[in-house]
Amino acid sequence: MPGGAGFLRDGTGVILIFARLPPAQQRFKMNRPWGVGRTGAGNRMGGIMTRRFGWLAGIALAAGFALPLAVEGAAQRTFVGSTGVDTNACTIAAPCRSLMQAATQTSSNGEIVVLDSADYGPVSITESLSIIAPPGVHAGMSVRTGNGIVVTGPTIRVVLRGLAINGHGAGGYGIVVNDSAYVHIENVIVSGMVNSGILVNGQSRVFINDTLLRNNGGSGLEIKPFGDGFAEVSVDRLRSEANHDDGIYVDNNVVLNIRDSVTTRNFGSGISVFPDIGETVSVGIDNTAMTNNENHGLAVQGTGVGAVVVANNVVKDNFGGGLLRAAAGITVYTRQNNTIVQNASFDVSGALTPVGGQ
Repeated sequence: MPGGAGFLRDGTGVILIFARLPPAQQRFKMNRPWGVGRTGAGNRMGGIMTRRFGWLAGIALAAGFALPLAVEGAAQRTFVGSTGVDTNACTIAAPCRSLMQAATQTSSNGEIVVLDSADYGPVSITESLSIIAPPGVHAGMSVRTGNGIVVTGPTIRVVLRGLAINGHGAGGYGIVVNDSAYVHIENVIVSGMVNSGILVNGQSRVFINDTLLRNNGGSGLEIKPFGDGFAEVSVDRLRSEANHDDGIYVDNNVVLNIRDSVTTRNFGSGISVFPDIGETVSVGIDNTAMTNNENHGLAVQGTGVGAVVVANNVVKDNFGGGLLRAAAGITVYTRQNNTIVQNASFDVSGALTPVGGQ
């Protein structure tokens, strides 16, 4: 394999492969440095460097563990359980113990079903796959190093449903979405990560429903496509609370629509829109509460261009301001039916553009 490769066979007979592309095919990107903590409009916590050695090595690098290859004859539906063993065939009668092993036994477009409550460990996903935990099952994932779930593959479709990811103050990101066609995150809890709960880090379409992001060291949801990537994200019924940075952070080249959600008690702003010069954003926020955050309820800043539309929201009791528009290139449209009151420094700063219904 060009650039060098390494192989390792584990005790279960699964071959793990590490691949690195030649230097000419490598791409590097260093994100801009951020300050620790957030006391002003422009500081952000933490920082990451993304280094891509092609999609195979990129997955192993981001996840912090080796990349397993699906075995020949994989099943359309596999199972994990608390009494399972990773040398099993991952059937309902003989389940596997970890999601990582079950992923190697599952065919493309297949699904992994969680049978009962337990900790099933991190997983890297590189094919179309669903991981399903039915109601009443606590499908836990303790992440004390690396990231919880890493999704990479420009044509794949992934469903994550009913999972509980806990970083214990040590794990990196809860969910990392790199280049992916469609990723559906449904009824998921992410807490206790060192960095953000969910990082959308590539050109992807992501749908987040009925999800809770709390007590993470970065933002609850961070949307930050690398390079020229463009992310489309739809959020319904999200709670992002008590995170060390923003409830939701929006960077460059993002289309984001948020409905029926809550961002509260975050140490940054409830929602922060901050594109760089020459980059674009398009954000719609509807029927969402941005309350009791340490900075602003909604902060629209940066040197990029685009539009933010706000309708029927509550922006209240934030310790900085309510709605801040400090970006000359971003128009903030209002339906004039928002409730923006009782914020410490100001309720509205910067010009808003009224727009009627159509």
